[in-house]
Amino acid sequence: MQTVNLFWSGGWDGTFRFLQLASQEVVIQPIYMIDRARGSWKREIRAIHEIIDAVKNGDFDLKAEILEPKTFELDWIRENCHNVKIEENYEFLREKYDLGTQYLYLALLADHLHMKYEMGIVHQIGGKSEEVILKEGVITPMENDTMEGRYFVMPKGDNESASTLFKDAILPIFFLSKKDEENISRENGWLDIMKLSWFCYNPDRNGRPCGWCNPCIDAMNTGMDWRLPASAIRRYRHRKVYKSLLRTKRKFVKMMGMSGR
Repeated sequence: MQTVNLFWSGGWDGTFRFLQLASQEVVIQPIYMIDRARGSWKREIRAIHEIIDAVKNGDFDLKAEILEPKTFELDWIRENCHNVKIEENYEFLREKYDLGTQYLYLALLADHLHMKYEMGIVHQIGGKSEEVILKEGVITPMENDTMEGRYFVMPKGDNESASTLFKDAILPIFFLSKKDEENISRENGWLDIMKLSWFCYNPDRNGRPCGWCNPCIDAMNTGMDWRLPASAIRRYRHRKVYKSLLRTKRKFVKMMGMSGR
């Protein structure tokens, strides 16, 4: 069976693709990058294992072989994975689109390992990665592919910025929205498993979504607000005030620490 390397952080889009793959005769190799500076990394790993367990031990029509997730420390990637061309093209795209660093580190990791990988970029309003690919590259169907509906990024004329950054990426759900994924999941009976996915970068002290990080904001703006508790929705609506208070608190803590030296 064909092996598919799936970059998966336990989120909605990656989980949807995981379930698609799990219903096919393939071998799934989940890939996860550990960013210990992000407050959600333990919760994301837990979500991955909970979803795998639900697929293996529930009534899901499992046809795939699921390998143990491979994890890579972000610090290890920074130290060991380098490619000047990828890094320079990422900097160009970051300055122009404020593109997240996860795309750089995943590209460097895949280049270092000589690995092709799937990732769950989807259509959504304000999606930076989608905008980068459509404006700086050409989304192209894979030729002679044994699996249907997968795409990769080609250069747009002489512009190779997006095609260099995403040179090892395979995009299987690029033309779906989160609501499309929700509807397809409901039709297939996957919705309960999808609800095990995690998305918030900064869960509160009770382990609930924060309401003000980018994934929480995306959930509010893409019809997925039902995934946030009332406390997170309240913080979303007043997020500027909450962020200002948080910055003030951090400055105060820093000042107190310096004064105690």
